[in-house]
Amino acid sequence: MANWQKVKISQFLKERKSRYDPDDETVQGLKRLNKIDFSGEIHLSDKGSKTDMIIVESGDLVISGINVSKGALAVYRGDEPITATIHYSSLCLFDERQIDIDYFKRFVRSQSFVQALKDQVKGGIKTEIKSKHFLPLEIHLPDIESQKEIVSFSKELKVKWAI
Repeated sequence: MANWQKVKISQFLKERKSRYDPDDETVQGLKRLNKIDFSGEIHLSDKGSKTDMIIVESGDLVISGINVSKGALAVYRGDEPITATIHYSSLCLFDERQIDIDYFKRFVRSQSFVQALKDQVKGGIKTEIKSKHFLPLEIHLPDIESQKEIVSFSKELKVKWAI
């Protein structure tokens, strides 16, 4: 039986806080995150932006501030850093003993997460979700072994039922 605990998301994720002017040489020449679709696929672009930028490193969880509750989040797995506008947040996983990132990606699409947003964020899912809203959210989280079992079971169902 899973051991569930109420935890803040900030207990296992932290924000990359650096912001850059779009003309800053730090972000020049890097591809830009164009969008994250609702299936969690990252789409990159070479076009610039007039909006302040953040840098996303490989392994970061990237969330769309506007559509995170619809599934617009992904783990970036590229070889080179990319940029994203400040309408996204880049979060580093720093405690793999507490969270399985595949479990968390599924959880963020759940009714439990949407309800947590409605309950804890003024404006609920209508608000552009920034790290300052996302990281303090309190969620119920099973122990790491149960998270991995849930992910494994979910993958088996997906294969079995061709979902």
